[in-house]
Amino acid sequence: MAVGQTTEHGTVLFEARGRMDRAGKWSILAVVVGCLLVIPFAFARNPDADLTENLLLIGICQGG
Repeated sequence: MAVGQTTEHGTVLFEARGRMDRAGKWSILAVVVGCLLVIPFAFARNPDADLTENLLLIGICQGG
């Protein structure tokens, strides 16, 4: 289907892509590597805390 083509359900407004382009793969890789680097840093800053507390601190720092 092409953009602008009329079907029985209406007009096609955009073309959905099933594949991810190279920029999308690099952005996902950057997020994963960034998360993997943040976890040891959190444990180094707060070595006396348990796993749950450190992961909670990582989530709070990343979210805000």
